[in-house]
Amino acid sequence: MKRKMVLGMFVALSLAIIIAVAAFVPTVAIARYGKQKAKSLTYYSYGGQVTVQLPEGVPSHPTTLIIAAMHVQKQGYNVLSGPHNVFSVYIWVPERNSFIPVVAISTNPNPEHQELIKEIYNGTPLWNPTLGMLNCISVDDDVLVTQKRGDVFFCNLTEGVHISLPFPPPSGLPDLSFDLPPIAFEVRGIDSTYRESGATTLPSGYSTAADYLRKPAWVRLWIQDWTAGTGDPFKFAGVLGVSAKTTVIPPPA
Repeated sequence: MKRKMVLGMFVALSLAIIIAVAAFVPTVAIARYGKQKAKSLTYYSYGGQVTVQLPEGVPSHPTTLIIAAMHVQKQGYNVLSGPHNVFSVYIWVPERNSFIPVVAISTNPNPEHQELIKEIYNGTPLWNPTLGMLNCISVDDDVLVTQKRGDVFFCNLTEGVHISLPFPPPSGLPDLSFDLPPIAFEVRGIDSTYRESGATTLPSGYSTAADYLRKPAWVRLWIQDWTAGTGDPFKFAGVLGVSAKTTVIPPPA
C-alpha cells in the first residue's frame, strides 16, 4: 500500500469536533502556500456515516467511534485533482466528553493539495508533526473503494492503517494510538431527506461553510479483526449523505 501523509478532503464532515481538541494539542508552524491561499475551495460530495458502540476485544481498540466516508465528485479549484474517496474516523474521549477526529484516509494524490490540507488541519490530531501525529494518509484507489446506487452507499477500506495519537502529558490524555483494521460498511437510506448547514473556524485560521442534504439510514458494518472473524455485520442507525457542498475559506491576508 502506498502511504503518503495527505488528506483528499475531510471538511464535509463534522469539523466542529476539531475545535474541541485545539486547546490541548499544540500547533506547529507550516509554510504557507500563497497560490492555494489566494482562493476559497469548494467541494461537492456524497457519502455516509455511522456512530457505533462496539464490544471490547483483543487487540485493544476504541469501542465508541464515528466512521464516515464520502466520494468527492468535483472541486472548484484547478490545482486539485479529480474525483476521489475519503474515509474518516472519530473516537470518543471520555476525558473530553467529546469525539475527536483521528484519521483521514484519501485517494487524492495531488501533491499541492496534500500540502494545503496539512496546513488546514495543522495542530489537530489529524496533522501535528511535532507530536508525531501524521494521520492524514493517502492510499491507492483499490485500497479505498466507494460505490453509490440510488439510496445505497457502500465503502470498503481493504487494508488497515496505524493511527498515532501520542498526546503529551499536559493534555491529560493517555497515548490513544491503535491499529485500524480493514472495514466495510453499507448505508441504506430510509425515510425523507432533510437539510442541514453549518460553519466553523479551524485552529489554523481556515474556516468552512457547508450545506448538506441528508437522509436517515440503516447501516451494516463489517470489522472482522475486531469481531473474532465471525463475518456477521454489526447493524446500526446512521446517515446517508445524499449531497454536500462545502467551501473552505483561507485565513484573512
